[in-house]
Amino acid sequence: MIRIIGIGPGDKYYLTSDALQKLRVATAVVGTKRQMETVDEYLRSTTYKQLYSGKLDELKDKVEQLLTKNSEVTLLASGDPSIYGIGEWIKKQFASESIKIVPGISSIQLMFSKIDIPMHDVLITSVHGRAPNWELWQHLSKVCLFTDKKWTPVNIAEKLISQGLDPVLYIGEWLSYPSERMTISRASKLQHLEYEFCVVVIDYEG
Repeated sequence: MIRIIGIGPGDKYYLTSDALQKLRVATAVVGTKRQMETVDEYLRSTTYKQLYSGKLDELKDKVEQLLTKNSEVTLLASGDPSIYGIGEWIKKQFASESIKIVPGISSIQLMFSKIDIPMHDVLITSVHGRAPNWELWQHLSKVCLFTDKKWTPVNIAEKLISQGLDPVLYIGEWLSYPSERMTISRASKLQHLEYEFCVVVIDYEG
């Protein structure tokens, strides 16, 4: 069995009680260095810890190897595994395995709590390796998305301006970490800075 545990946006403070309970009895855990550092103190000294670089091909190999020796493998997932996380990918790669998901607090939830905006009418999406659906977005009131190195907050702002739009952008970087930074700006006023590990909310009605 593969158990995917959502460990929240980063800070261990956001680990759920269910996640902690499952981590304390895990026998073999797979995660990136940053993920493992978040949960390490909750793992038993006998728990086998397998690091991987974050590359999916490598992850598949690591999980396959561990499944040959363990009846259950625990996979760490940042945020919530079901919100543009690793959950769906694992289900496709290991269709013959029993897969259980332990939900976690998403960085999207944390973002909306910080900007004090309700999220019931928001389109949640990602441009991480995906093409933005600009035509759809401009007909919505709000869009929340995960960015990547191609579609940075600055590039998103420039695209919006080129469409004759100037919505308010809420940018949350490194949410829950000591280096967390929040930026609120019109697209036309956004400073051309380096933005990393971001959640962006586009408020077309703002």
